[in-house]
Amino acid sequence: MRRLIGSIALIFSCVMIAVPSYGVEHVMSLDGVCQKLFVQKYDWTKWCKNRVVNSVTDNGDVGFTFVSSNPNISSTVTFDGRGPDQVKPSPDSVIQPVRRIIFSIAGMGIKPKEERAVGSCRFANPYKGKMTIQCSAQTHDGHFEAVFQTNGQPPDEIVP
Repeated sequence: MRRLIGSIALIFSCVMIAVPSYGVEHVMSLDGVCQKLFVQKYDWTKWCKNRVVNSVTDNGDVGFTFVSSNPNISSTVTFDGRGPDQVKPSPDSVIQPVRRIIFSIAGMGIKPKEERAVGSCRFANPYKGKMTIQCSAQTHDGHFEAVFQTNGQPPDEIVP
């Protein structure tokens, strides 16, 4: 339980960094398996945490935040887009355009940074069992990609 609370606190603080100028309307975390995490040219998959956070701000931004860490370095990556721009191919699946990447790499001296991006996140209804979140985006500085398979349990509501 202590580890769970620590993970939630770490991820929530990363989300707060990712959305500093807007109010957070809703935040939930999903447990599962991080299958892939690329930050620019770096493969962070083996250090990716098995929890992802979905946040919605009061201005309509929707983000997925992935965290990875090893003993020397940690990173957070948020794939961020506008909720109103979402496309729903079916009632329970969504394509979220990504318009910016917000990331930081602690231990390498890279402070939180926001970059314009072109890409998308694809996901399904987290309340209907296992689903995959697939995000991919290109920025001026490189490629970002994440694939996360949920465990099928309902999300943990952090901020209702």
